[in-house]
Amino acid sequence: MKNNHITITIADTTCRIFSENNEFLEFFKDHFRYFISEKKEDFSLYIQVSKKSAQKNPDPYIDVQLHEFKISITDIKGSFFLSEKKGKFKIFGDFFNLIPVLKFCYSIVLLQKDYLSLHACLVEKKNKGIVFCGKSGSGKSTIAKLSSGSLCDEYILIKKIKNDIILYSTPLSQSMKCRKKILNLEKLFFIKKSDKNSITKMSNKNAWIEIMKNENLFRMGFYSDNPGLKIKIISLLLKIFRDFKFYQLEFKKDKTFWENIYKLEKLE
Repeated sequence: MKNNHITITIADTTCRIFSENNEFLEFFKDHFRYFISEKKEDFSLYIQVSKKSAQKNPDPYIDVQLHEFKISITDIKGSFFLSEKKGKFKIFGDFFNLIPVLKFCYSIVLLQKDYLSLHACLVEKKNKGIVFCGKSGSGKSTIAKLSSGSLCDEYILIKKIKNDIILYSTPLSQSMKCRKKILNLEKLFFIKKSDKNSITKMSNKNAWIEIMKNENLFRMGFYSDNPGLKIKIISLLLKIFRDFKFYQLEFKKDKTFWENIYKLEKLE
């Protein structure tokens, strides 16, 4: 099995991805270029690829637990078990169906190491990280395209180390080839497209509601009947963001929203 895998490292955790489909491996070797690694794997995934689209699943499910997950939807079928450090999946049609598989697996593995995963865009400014959170369609990819210093536009990792909140970019995006970087968190915005640019401070209550809806596994955790998953995530959210200030950013589809962010920095 020497030549039928690629290995990637995200944060401090390495995954080896096996497949008999060389086209699939070459595609992701390029797409994950900044995260390709020669480190020993922490877990492995065995991916069977079918170019044909699957028939619609009459009984789809996603079951997320604290140490495993199982999925059976139209384009993805399989399971991952942390105790075995491996997962087996079959993906249909688009190669990018690997991305949600990796998001689930990395989120579960890294949750054990006190990392949280957010559905967000990460931009580097002055060697610090600015995070833009939002649901699909809210404008994360738009902000990434409009911003110099964009690192990734879909999935990031966060960890509290002593008094610092540390951000880790990841390659788990379908729309851009993400760059690898570790940064301290400077600002976090919840974003909304608008015909004007404005920034407002969010109440702690509203910010916590939004951050819990955004956390990758917490969103998926609603498919789970395991309370341990939610308890673990909420405790980490409290640890990381207890005294952090959150903002809502309404922005137009041009670069002028950065002027408001720079003004906010001067005021603080």
